[in-house]
Amino acid sequence: MTSKSKALCKLPVLIILLAFINVVEIPIAHARCRNVAGTLKEKAGATPAVTTVGTLRGGLVGTYSFTITNTIPNSQIASVSLFNGSSTITTRKGDILYGIDAGAIDSTSPGNLVDLITITGGTSALRNASGQIRVQGNFDIAKGRGKSTYKGRICIP
Repeated sequence: MTSKSKALCKLPVLIILLAFINVVEIPIAHARCRNVAGTLKEKAGATPAVTTVGTLRGGLVGTYSFTITNTIPNSQIASVSLFNGSSTITTRKGDILYGIDAGAIDSTSPGNLVDLITITGGTSALRNASGQIRVQGNFDIAKGRGKSTYKGRICIP
């Protein structure tokens, strides 16, 4: 096969590709992402064993509320429980982030905890937000308060 005939064989593929590009609009989403880090101070909420409320400082400034939806006792370490829940972060501008939590907490003092919040959306300027925030620190169940640090990344399409 000559080089000219090889080029002619590729021509139909090129024409189809160009036609596809001109007919089909391929959306390209350019999410704006930002890293966030700071502190979270919490206290027991209206239902102490199930909810907490708190204040965020740092990359996110506003209020925080958390509700446990499920706990799983640890058969190996009696004081440690796994948990699932939901978080709501309200910024000082009034925008809201929604998240689903998965974590672990030790019920003995000082109540060491880790939590991964997966952002599932938001309102206003945070609409359709995504990302994750890692929380680590403590929450003393007996005293009903705790302090943690957070670090993560939030993206808005």
